[in-house]
Amino acid sequence: MPRTPYVLICATVAMLAAAPNVARAQNGLELMGYGFRAGASLDDELTQFLVGGHLDLGRPYDSLRVQTIITTGFGDDAFSFLLGGEAHYLFPVGATASIEPYAGGGLGLHHINRDRDNDDDRRRDNDTTEAALLLVAGFDVPASRWWGYFIEGRFLVADESVFRLEGGVTWLY
Repeated sequence: MPRTPYVLICATVAMLAAAPNVARAQNGLELMGYGFRAGASLDDELTQFLVGGHLDLGRPYDSLRVQTIITTGFGDDAFSFLLGGEAHYLFPVGATASIEPYAGGGLGLHHINRDRDNDDDRRRDNDTTEAALLLVAGFDVPASRWWGYFIEGRFLVADESVFRLEGGVTWLY
């Protein structure tokens, strides 16, 4: 495997470790939660199982959440990696609502490393890294004061656009 995915992973871990302190100092945001996510990338050319995590960096306004995400994908003879930052508009619902819908978008860095199977594949570059526009919609389901879960759909708009379904758990501070 080329060194590029390892460099991206190390840079991402360093950025995510520093992100809450940087955000708090510059924007008045604070780390409000962290979580685990899993899902599937559903595309004709790239179908994968996804795992990753996210950080909830707070709400600069009542109806706006800032979040970073990181996912890795496995399957379809490829490895993929996504690092992104998003803003989610939180739709107003009543205080007793059991779900909290949201929609938003952001920017990300999407890396795909395809396995080489034959001589034709060796003639072209199987390692791509590109900027992607992230569009997301989903809903949070608060389970208690300390945690909740979510389900969302995400569309990565780039040269190799991909639709993803993800879900997971968020632990709150």
